[in-house]
Amino acid sequence: MTIIGRRYQLLGLLGSGGMGTVYRALDRFSGERVALKQINPPERRQTLFDTTDSSALRLALAGEFRLMASLHHPNIVRVLDYGFNQSVDNHQPFYTMDLLDGAQTLIDAGKNAPRHIQLDLIVQLLQALAYLHRRKIVHRDLKPS
Repeated sequence: MTIIGRRYQLLGLLGSGGMGTVYRALDRFSGERVALKQINPPERRQTLFDTTDSSALRLALAGEFRLMASLHHPNIVRVLDYGFNQSVDNHQPFYTMDLLDGAQTLIDAGKNAPRHIQLDLIVQLLQALAYLHRRKIVHRDLKPS
């Protein structure tokens, strides 16, 4: 049993990419199921979390997590909590989000959906981006997939 941040029990892998790995997790305080993303440090800075600069990096990440948690829009997944896993040597950062069961199915279904459904999904995406841009936030990781 893997526990992250003394609170979240990892239940299974949901996916991984260049920024990190996402797990289905149980919030042991609330009993709720959440998505937990562990942020991977860049390969060339693998030791950054262990240096004197690590406090500045942790502070910058905490600021970004706070910003993400402040976003409230129906088309943006809500960030619930964030922290640094104390059980690993490098204090790996993580954050939790609402778990959206079936989200990948919706995206996959949209590929073969009627044109009006595809357009509705695109409009929802653009509404979320407009919300971010009004707050001077640029996503920088938007992919067609």
